[in-house]
Amino acid sequence: MNADAPQNLPASVERKDLVSAARADLVAFEEFMLTVLDEWGLPTDSIIVSPGDRHVLLKNTPDILNELDAEQLARSPYISRMIIAGAAGLFDAALSYLWDETITQLRDRVADFDVAYFFDLAEADPARRASLQTRDDLSKINDAALLDAAKKIQLISDVAHQQLTHINYMRNHASAAHPNVEKLTGLKLADWLQTCIREVMQLKTRPVVAEIGRLLHNVKAAALADIELKNAATFFDGLPQEQANNLANGLFGIYTPPTADPHVLDNVRLLWPELWPFISEDTRRELGVKLARFRANADKDRADRAKELLELVDGGAAYLPDPGGLGRPYARTPGDEQLLQRAAGRAAPPRRRRPPRRGAQAFDSPLRRHARERLPDERLRRRLECRAVLHRAHQAVRRSAGRLRAPVFRLPVDHPEAGCHHVSGEVGRAGGARGTQAHRAGRPRHA
Repeated sequence: MNADAPQNLPASVERKDLVSAARADLVAFEEFMLTVLDEWGLPTDSIIVSPGDRHVLLKNTPDILNELDAEQLARSPYISRMIIAGAAGLFDAALSYLWDETITQLRDRVADFDVAYFFDLAEADPARRASLQTRDDLSKINDAALLDAAKKIQLISDVAHQQLTHINYMRNHASAAHPNVEKLTGLKLADWLQTCIREVMQLKTRPVVAEIGRLLHNVKAAALADIELKNAATFFDGLPQEQANNLANGLFGIYTPPTADPHVLDNVRLLWPELWPFISEDTRRELGVKLARFRANADKDRADRAKELLELVDGGAAYLPDPGGLGRPYARTPGDEQLLQRAAGRAAPPRRRRPPRRGAQAFDSPLRRHARERLPDERLRRRLECRAVLHRAHQAVRRSAGRLRAPVFRLPVDHPEAGCHHVSGEVGRAGGARGTQAHRAGRPRHA
C-alpha cells in the first residue's frame, strides 16, 4: 500500500480509494498506449473493452475470491494473471488464464485420487494408454476428455461437467487461444470465475469416489487381509452400476501390465470374482474387445493377463475374442460382427430392405384369399375378384408405360361379371377406348 495513504481509514473506504486511483491510472495508461499504437500505424479500434465492463469485473471479483482461503489463493497464479488482463481490458486473455488455472487444479485433483485408474477410463486405446503413466502425462489428454473422465469417476457432478464444458467451448471460440471476433463482458467473466472456483478449486471428493480411491491404493500397497476382502465384497454390493463398471476397468488396468507386482496380481484375483456379478453386460464385452486390441498390437503379455482374468470367473470365457481375431466376443449381439467389420473397412454396404408389396400382390394375399373363399355373399366375392383383376391390369400398365401397349386382361366370357361396367370401364381407361371396346367384345386387343 502507498505510504501516503491515511492509516486510520476503514477497510472499505481504503479499498474504494485504491480502486478509484487504480481506475484513473488505467485510463491514463490506456490513452497513452492507444496513442503509441496509433503513431506506429497499428489498429486501435475494439482492442480493449470499455471501462464500464472492466469496472463490473473488478467490482465482483473480491467477493468471489472470498470463497477461497489464503492457502488456495497463494497457489493460484493464473487467477492473478486473469485479473490483470481483465483490468487492462483484455478479456479474451483473461478467459484463457482462467481456464489454465481451472485445468491445472483439476489435474491436481485427479493426481490426488489415482492417476492410473483415471488413465484406464480416459484412454481406451491400449497403445496410447501405455504412454500414460505419471501426473505429467495428464497434459497429453485434451481438456474435453479430461472433463469426461472426471465426470465418469464422479470426481465432478453432471451439472459441473456441463458448466465447465461451456466455459471450455467459450475458451476455444472467444478467448485469446484462437483468433476470434467475439466480445466478452465483465459479468460473464466474473460468473465463470465463480463457477470454476466452486466446481474445481473447492472440489470435495464424494464418499464413493474416496472409497474407490482407498481400495485401489490398498490393492497396490500390499496383500489384502481377509477382513479387507470381506469389506470390499460388501462395498461392491452397494456400488452404483456406473461405478462398478469403472472399478472393473480400473482393476483390469492394474492387472494387465507386465510390470505389476505379484501381490497386486493376487489382490485383483481375489477381488475379481466378487466384483464380476455387478459388472454390466456392455462392460464385459468391452473387456473382451480390450483383449482383442492387445492381440492386434502384438502385446502378448497384456493379452495373456487379460485372458487369465476373464477365465477366472464363471461365464468369463464367453467374452473372449473368437479365433478370427476381429475382437468379437462370443456373447455378442447380432449386429456386433457387421459393425466391427464396417469399422475395419471390410464390411459390404448394408442390404436394402425389400419394399412392401403393393397392388394385387398385397391385395391377393393368402389370408385375403382365404377370407374371400369363405365370404357368404356371392356378390361381394365377385366384386373382390374384379378388384384383383384391376390391380393386375394397373400394375401391367405401369410396367409397360412408354414401351409397350398395355395388355388387356379380360374375364372369361362365362364369368358372371364379364360385362361389369366397373371392370371394363377401368381397363378401358387404362388401355384406351380401343381396349375398352375390345374387352367388351370379348376379344384380345391387337397392337
